[in-house]
Amino acid sequence: LYGYKALFILTTQTAHWFAERGFVAANIEQLPQSRRELYNHNRRSKVLIKAL
Repeated sequence: LYGYKALFILTTQTAHWFAERGFVAANIEQLPQSRRELYNHNRRSKVLIKAL
């Protein structure tokens, strides 16, 4: 799929919905560098990843 290996999402409220669809919990270090630099720690978003 266009060379992508994984899909990541950040959520503050719907982690359970994504987990039911195959996403797994991840940590901030697993985000792409460009997205990691923009991560807002005050929002305390959960990071979830799904392999494609």
